[in-house]
Amino acid sequence: MADRFRAKSGVRPDVNTQWPDVRIHLHLTTDEATIYIDTSGEPLFKRGWREDKGDAPLKETLAAAMIAASGWDPHGDNPQPLYDPCCGSGTIAIEAAQIACRIPAGMIRRFAFEKLLPFQAHVWSAIKNEAEGAITTSAVPIFGSDVAFRMVDFAQRNAERAGVADAVQLRGGDALQRMPPCDEPGVMLLNPPYGERIAAAGAAGRNASERAADRAQGMAVGREEAQTEDGGEFFSQLASHWKKNYTGWTAWMLTPDLKLPGKMRLKESRRVPMWNGPIECRMFRFDLIKGAVARPRCQGRARRHATRHPRAMKVLLRLPAAAPAGEPVRPVVVDTNVALDLLIFSDPRTAPLRTLLAQGRLAWIATQVMRDELERVLAYPHIAERMDYYRVDAAQVLAAFDAQVRLVEVAPKVAYVCKDADDQKFIDLAAAHRADLAEQGQGGDLHAQAVGEPGG
Repeated sequence: MADRFRAKSGVRPDVNTQWPDVRIHLHLTTDEATIYIDTSGEPLFKRGWREDKGDAPLKETLAAAMIAASGWDPHGDNPQPLYDPCCGSGTIAIEAAQIACRIPAGMIRRFAFEKLLPFQAHVWSAIKNEAEGAITTSAVPIFGSDVAFRMVDFAQRNAERAGVADAVQLRGGDALQRMPPCDEPGVMLLNPPYGERIAAAGAAGRNASERAADRAQGMAVGREEAQTEDGGEFFSQLASHWKKNYTGWTAWMLTPDLKLPGKMRLKESRRVPMWNGPIECRMFRFDLIKGAVARPRCQGRARRHATRHPRAMKVLLRLPAAAPAGEPVRPVVVDTNVALDLLIFSDPRTAPLRTLLAQGRLAWIATQVMRDELERVLAYPHIAERMDYYRVDAAQVLAAFDAQVRLVEVAPKVAYVCKDADDQKFIDLAAAHRADLAEQGQGGDLHAQAVGEPGG
């Protein structure tokens, strides 16, 4: 490339390696090289207006994605107010205000394509002038507040640079105490502080004392979480405040905590997967009803739950009342890993076994010890998270197990020996009942063995 420039102009280009006029990206594979010219320059999430920010600001592009996923439309048939009670430096509120005012994202920033020779400045100016002519005032009020007045000041200055200072109303105040900013119910959209993003301050934070000491010395500690009078958990108190004072509002909250609805005792009506950088998150929707508290999930009601949510249908392995006429029913012993796949996760490798059980050609047998082990495994955090995704809990899985499995007496030790003592009980039971055995080996592969047969 340098030689081509020299041949064309007689001079080798001088490049500022930190702030080049044009970036060129080269992607290599084993047999191919692909060259890209970067027409954007700075990453597109940098709109050009955020100069004041806290410790862990939300990217503007993620804020825009949250607004889009919430369905909030200030130009639709039913425009609603929008409120961020943990606004930080104002990213969500300012993005919403720009959408409401029809201000294009990145209106005040520069792009790398403006440095390319084909660039026609008069054409670009005409496009920008047309966009500026479409800018309007917001038809709906947009609000933001934060417990840290320093962050509210940052948000105000950012809103001025973004051209939406008149469209956003920013206030200081504790999210646990602030009343609705308007009479009309609207949409709350927030990204509260959490562990991996930022060390939360306030009495509800895990390291509040350390950050309080930093503030006492005049150090900036970034965005803060609301104070709680009794040091209780922030989110449970926030839910109580919402249920008491925000009747009719819809709240959307971005969090990496998949169990947050249970902690808040609110039933989410929707969850949207999102990534905040490397952190996997969910954006939960809560429809707020006065005094509404999510009822505990019913115990042993897997069938009723399954009819409510398609994911939970995977819990039910519906067994026939009797085997097909004239066919013998073979017993089968299923180890805990395969049981989880049958009851919850529907691993494709278990499909043949699931079919035989559903047809009544196999009868699942187990002992109380095996049931106890399943109950213990269901309490593992990684299993609990996956159950939460499928909208089931341990009680429902155990209820499905009880409905489908015949408990038998503990089998005596047999001649078959397994080096894994935990698996020996499955082998003992299968051998004693001349049953098939379904298990997952060390590598996670599914094996079916007839250990009750001679030489099996």
